[in-house]
Amino acid sequence: MRNAGRYITPALQSILGQQTTATFEIVVVNDASTDGCDQVVAAWPDPRVRMIQGGGKGEANAVNLAVAEARGEYVMRCDADDEWTPDRMEFQIPLLRAHPEFQAVCGAMGMMSPDGRIRAAATDTGGFREITDEIRSGITRASLCTYAMRTEAFRAIEGCRTWFAVAPDIDLQYRFAERFRVGYHPRMVYWYRLHATSVTHTVSNARRIFFDESARAFQLQRQAGRKDDLELGNPGEPPAHAAGAGGAGHSQQAVDPRAQLQGHLLGAAWRLHARGDLPGAFRTSLSAIRMRWWHWTGWWSGLALAARALRGGG
Repeated sequence: MRNAGRYITPALQSILGQQTTATFEIVVVNDASTDGCDQVVAAWPDPRVRMIQGGGKGEANAVNLAVAEARGEYVMRCDADDEWTPDRMEFQIPLLRAHPEFQAVCGAMGMMSPDGRIRAAATDTGGFREITDEIRSGITRASLCTYAMRTEAFRAIEGCRTWFAVAPDIDLQYRFAERFRVGYHPRMVYWYRLHATSVTHTVSNARRIFFDESARAFQLQRQAGRKDDLELGNPGEPPAHAAGAGGAGHSQQAVDPRAQLQGHLLGAAWRLHARGDLPGAFRTSLSAIRMRWWHWTGWWSGLALAARALRGGG
């Protein structure tokens, strides 16, 4: 949690409102917040919520501190501006218990607008399956925030590597799958809030791509039977921190959260249309248009859906 005053309350409520009989705790890492969100957490009237200090050292360090403090058999992450689905814990923990051969299970993540009113649910299909080989090939279909992990397995790989100022979760997933098996179920377990002040949307594309590509390059080095460049102390120099609208070109710009959510909504609308759910497709398309009503993308897609519906086409 860093300056999450607008969102920390719904994040906590989504976890404390879990439809489960399990005993659990919430460890909040306050990473040098200055907006008073630490006071909100400190005053929270539930003994299951406790806060520790992260010292402003970033995401990877915060995750490691939280797991070091964890007293439970399993760990599940929630960023301070996101939310869990109400049945996440009741679904994933029994799934992990039923499959002792897996050290983690993960699920699907949907997107929501800053106020949480517009939501684009994931539309993956199929049942429970293993994705270990998929991760080993460099594909990470799930966010680490959707993982339920055995605590000791996380500790066995020594958690996140703090060199990764961006995307430490990608590197962790690669290293986790090198040691342990991972299962996946396409059920929705997590809502990711898209807003302009999130870490994802204040980091330049160039910087994000650099760390993503580094994680994959390091994975390939380890698969070749040697230590990776980070282990050897030669990881390379990341691009500058700031994300700006000009100067260095598009690669220095951060992702527009409204455009990102609109894209997810439009994709969901077309998938609903393909399944024959025309009312759902139109409702979702209208939500996409409202995200950026001044932009042609949503209007074009909505008109194309209408045209196909009138023709009776798929």
